[in-house]
Amino acid sequence: MILRSPASLAHPVLSPRAVMVVKLLALAWAVTGQITVYPQVRVPPLALLAAFEGSPAWPVALTFLGVLGVLGVWLTGLVRTGAMVLAASIGLGMAGDLAWFSNNRAFTAVVLALLGLAQTPAQERWVPWQCGVVFLGAAFDKTLSPDWRSGRFLATFVDGLADYGLLWSPGGYTGGRHCLAELAAAWGTPWLFAAASWLVILGEWAIGVGFLLRHRAVVTANAAFFVGLVLLTGSPMGMFAFAGTIVSLLLIDGLGEGRRLGDHVGYWAAVVVLLGSPLFSQALVVLVAVAVAATYDRAFRT
Repeated sequence: MILRSPASLAHPVLSPRAVMVVKLLALAWAVTGQITVYPQVRVPPLALLAAFEGSPAWPVALTFLGVLGVLGVWLTGLVRTGAMVLAASIGLGMAGDLAWFSNNRAFTAVVLALLGLAQTPAQERWVPWQCGVVFLGAAFDKTLSPDWRSGRFLATFVDGLADYGLLWSPGGYTGGRHCLAELAAAWGTPWLFAAASWLVILGEWAIGVGFLLRHRAVVTANAAFFVGLVLLTGSPMGMFAFAGTIVSLLLIDGLGEGRRLGDHVGYWAAVVVLLGSPLFSQALVVLVAVAVAATYDRAFRT
């Protein structure tokens, strides 16, 4: 049968933890509202799409593709196909409107595509390797930046947050008072911002190396990184915090295998919290739930 229970993590090619990651990414894309904001074609970087410029049918078609991909992942055994369809909808959206391009959407699409293309569980390693490259690239760029090394960038960023308020979150909430940024702007010192900057830089180096080595400790370190990001900015940065945290589940050996409740704690904790927080004005509870569930999932196994 093509139809499958949403609770099923069985797949003839992918491991249960990879199916879990694909399902959680698809769910996050849907409930954060990303699936409803596909753009029209505007000055497309690909000349092939120029014929669709300004067409109201384009975002409708991409939304249909996105919904098809999410339903394929959750309600059928065609998990890899659904992942590829959802990744294609995101990729076509970015190809049709350069202004809609963002690193967090590209990251999500690449992860979905890599898992959709995986032919064996061994090829699922492409995703942690890709995450490692992303973190190492970001760490390398910050290390070369005098503004990051001195803390000037972070100080300026915090001052801007204190004036503007919370950044945009998927629920559309933005501009609310950001008390943490106001405190940091009022009491922060140059050495404190410099220390915080180096904490970010060294953290990205460590997480990047950890992903390349597939070390389990990265699950907690990675979650802590994104918790800090959400606390500082008041935003999950689109899909980045969700996707960046969810993919770390691939590093938990045995996650989702078996029939005992503890085998699925991480999965269902993430599902419940994602569904229970549709506005996502603050994503901290999601990150903590996924991180804790992922880190301690095997503790429930007997």
